[in-house]
Amino acid sequence: MIGRLSVVGVRLAFQRDYASVIRAALLAAGIAIVTFVALCGVSAPFAASNQDARSHHLAVDVSTKDKPSGMSAVDPRLVAQRQWDGHTITRTIIAGAQGNDLRPPGIAANPGPGEMYASPDLRKLVKDNAVVRNLFHGYRVVGTVHAQGLTQPHELRAVLGANVEAPGLVQVVGFGTQNTDGGQDSNTVLNTVVTGFLAMVLGVPLVVVVAISARLSSRRRRGRIRTLRALGLSRMQVRWVMAVETLTVALPATVLGAATYWGALATFSAVPGTSFGWFTQDARLPLAVIVFVAACVMVVAGVAAALGASIDPRPLPSRKARRVSTVGRHAGLFVLAAGLVVLGAIRWMPSGAGGSNALVLWIGCGVVAAGLALSSNDLTVTFARAAMPRVKRGGTLIGLRINATEPGTATRMASILAVLTVLCIGTVAFTSVLNGGSSSNAAELATTRTGAPIAVNDFDGFLSLDTVMKTEGVQGVALIGELEGDKGNVPTVFASCAALERLTERKALRCDGGLQWLSSTGAPVSEETRATGSKTVVLGGVKTPLPVAADVVPAPALGVGFDGLLLAPSSIKPVADGNARSFLINVPFDVVPRTLALLSSAAPTAEFDLGEFAGLDAGSKQFPAQVTWLLLGMSASTVLGSVAILIAALGEAEARRNRLRGLYVLGAERNELARAHIVSTGVPLLTVAAAGVVVGWMVARAMVAFDDRASVPTHLFLALAGSGAVVAVLVTALTAPQAMRAFTPAEASKGSL
Repeated sequence: MIGRLSVVGVRLAFQRDYASVIRAALLAAGIAIVTFVALCGVSAPFAASNQDARSHHLAVDVSTKDKPSGMSAVDPRLVAQRQWDGHTITRTIIAGAQGNDLRPPGIAANPGPGEMYASPDLRKLVKDNAVVRNLFHGYRVVGTVHAQGLTQPHELRAVLGANVEAPGLVQVVGFGTQNTDGGQDSNTVLNTVVTGFLAMVLGVPLVVVVAISARLSSRRRRGRIRTLRALGLSRMQVRWVMAVETLTVALPATVLGAATYWGALATFSAVPGTSFGWFTQDARLPLAVIVFVAACVMVVAGVAAALGASIDPRPLPSRKARRVSTVGRHAGLFVLAAGLVVLGAIRWMPSGAGGSNALVLWIGCGVVAAGLALSSNDLTVTFARAAMPRVKRGGTLIGLRINATEPGTATRMASILAVLTVLCIGTVAFTSVLNGGSSSNAAELATTRTGAPIAVNDFDGFLSLDTVMKTEGVQGVALIGELEGDKGNVPTVFASCAALERLTERKALRCDGGLQWLSSTGAPVSEETRATGSKTVVLGGVKTPLPVAADVVPAPALGVGFDGLLLAPSSIKPVADGNARSFLINVPFDVVPRTLALLSSAAPTAEFDLGEFAGLDAGSKQFPAQVTWLLLGMSASTVLGSVAILIAALGEAEARRNRLRGLYVLGAERNELARAHIVSTGVPLLTVAAAGVVVGWMVARAMVAFDDRASVPTHLFLALAGSGAVVAVLVTALTAPQAMRAFTPAEASKGSL
């Protein structure tokens, strides 16, 4: 019996009429896209794991358990980790390596002082990009870092030669470590949270595309289901036939998706538009995994088709069925409420939970998105029923009546749109956290001056005051250090009045060239505000009283971080603190990246702090890789959602045509039926999209309660609301021609279903 039913399903899949061919083509396209995206999603962590192994192989081993090799290197854990004009560059700086058999993987010989080996992409970038060129100021490219020395073909990696007298050097044992963090801070918890979010943001649209593709309804398909039920087949047997019909189309579609994945890996070595690349052998999945993923997609498609084949031959549902339907419809609201409760409970969770709180946050977002999708019918029906008593035009009333009794495919499209809205808002909030918060405050402050005050912390003594002053772009500089006090050292800014004016871009009011306090407001500095409890400092071996509280120099441009620091003439020498030095410089906003690159070229371990202007420092982003993956995931999710909406829209056109044809035969006017089509298609989209924006706002507020850096700009909510309206108009316009075919004589003569 199973065999015969399977034959029936296969034969149904090969119908040659236009509608059946279009439905099969849409189903095949949806499943092929899902297979391709699913394989890429599974391949990403596989490639990341192999790249992690490569990074361990390339890591500089500075452990002391073995005999030193005679080679030294700047400790890779201390080299500044930042982006340079949007590019992440890895620098390995070695010294005393010439004539040494030990060398970093991927280069022909060890570089001498002032020489460097660069990866192929970095060599091009050094020629074309001024910021990157400044980062390697004073170095000459003598060779290429080959594939053996790279984690991926587009990595920007350089091996630099330094003098053996350079500061900050440590002895090198070899290359290749078992350290799980590769010499850098571990982001295991963050990566887990990002992976979970990507699984959610891609998984939801993937399942939706397969489900809608498999359940895409048409007049003939519904008629076949009723015919099979009328012939005596049980509901399970009908489901089997429909599943086989879908799987017959899904099988070649999954093969096409897998073949596309295989060809894409062989053709591309990076995600288009990004620097994220891979070696083919690192990213290619084993054949068994490819088959397993394709089989999972087929199973989901078959199950979705089977669940959609539950039409009862009776013309109207029973009261019992109607009650079950109502309960099922309200279940979505319960899920939505549960998700909102989870999000609201985050603020009362222990603050030390760290990654657990973040995981709960994303679980709550996922539950909210699922609840919004499940409750779309209830939202549409509630709105339609509330609006019907206030409507007088017949066409509008018919459209609302359709929404109240059978929202259908339009509601499914609306649920997709709402879920994408929530996920988009969540993504923007999450990336805002990873980027350190909004830059709006810094941008507003930037309008009050032409340059940014930047603290340069040189922990290893690479820089001198003269070097910093002569660096291109530096308009003013002051040394930050300490003076010896009677109760500990006193934090001090060493600068003349003229230098202070260049730093602050303002007149140094009340500056007399002696010892004074700095104050952002100009108010007297209280003992609580002062950075010291000392009463005197030692100048030239003589104890000198500190100035009184009212002897201040107003310096609002430096920010509150400098309140209570002592200002001393630059002729005074600070207390020696090993090799560490700190400077305060003023650099015009438009040349900040180039100036910092020059300073980092001279002092690779130096760190830069823009204080209140940190929001404008794009290079200081700590998690550029995670942010890029989040944005890529959201982009892929949007594409999948658009495909699902397109497929559903074409199915909706067929469903609306059947309803409108019956009404036309019964005598309804064409303009009223056109209005009914617009209302029955556009209202669900607008209703649920608006609900998505509101729920998204709630999600954003929950994320702000979790982390105040999770800012979502107001214009995003307005843009999403506008996008919902645009989608509603486009879908209505797209489905209108097909729906209007109900008024042709040939269609009208067929009667109503």
